[in-house]
Amino acid sequence: MTTTPNPSARAAKDYAARLPPYFGPPIPKVLSDDFFRRGGVYFDGVWRQTHDQPEVQPLLRALAQREAPWAEVDLQAANLYDLEALTWAERHDVLRRVDGRWAFCVPLMQRFVRERRAS
Repeated sequence: MTTTPNPSARAAKDYAARLPPYFGPPIPKVLSDDFFRRGGVYFDGVWRQTHDQPEVQPLLRALAQREAPWAEVDLQAANLYDLEALTWAERHDVLRRVDGRWAFCVPLMQRFVRERRAS
């Protein structure tokens, strides 16, 4: 018996993939500290995936320290430009590249890396 993919779930995922990353002001209090703590399992899971890619962790740590997206030229100037690591992070929906600028797909993941995985 074959399963039929859910077309509405696929459409939602396709739509979300086309959205630009959020670079606006901080997300409202709905995403409180409690929400951040409860999401720890997700964030820890994403972080554990980076253990097989040792060049990804230092990159994410550095990118997390700055709220603004990183232009590729800034990454190169900071000696952080690693196309393999960036591609891995993009493929795993950790980072997104829009118009040559790199940012976290999920602002709370950026906060997690900055606050809990700084070293």
